[in-house]
Amino acid sequence: MSDRATVEFLAGVPLLEGHGEADLVQLARVVRRRTVREGEILFRQGDAAREVLFVVDGALSIWLQQPGDRTVEVARAGPGQMLGEIALLDGQGHTMSVGVAESGTVLALGRWFFFNPIPDRVHGVFNPLLPGLEESLPWLASAAVLCAATLILFLYARRRLRRPETMIS
Repeated sequence: MSDRATVEFLAGVPLLEGHGEADLVQLARVVRRRTVREGEILFRQGDAAREVLFVVDGALSIWLQQPGDRTVEVARAGPGQMLGEIALLDGQGHTMSVGVAESGTVLALGRWFFFNPIPDRVHGVFNPLLPGLEESLPWLASAAVLCAATLILFLYARRRLRRPETMIS
């Protein structure tokens, strides 16, 4: 992926809509492109957040750890989706685990970017977003827990009533 392709990709990420090309070029310079392989674990539930991930291609599996060392896949993330931002901003650790379902590419923006003073204008890309995100974190966290609990109950009922292969071991 060229620098130009990285900028074009970032321009399509909903959180970054409306930012000028100069900001996106600067951001493209600090994200780390990473190839991920099927079966690789990117982070586990409870891990401290180290980075925000933008899925360029491939697919990521998002799952919850259940009692008895069982896991339940609750979602998949594909191109253009972002993961890890809430855990990074609230400092409470990841609420779910993420692994690679289909090999692909992600862009990683490290924790340092959000919490260290950066004299460059690249930090300005996220500055307008941070106050709104910080204010909405309690609501987002509550909504995420409610959605996850509802989804777990739905998946559990579906598993009991239909096919056990809907569970990931």
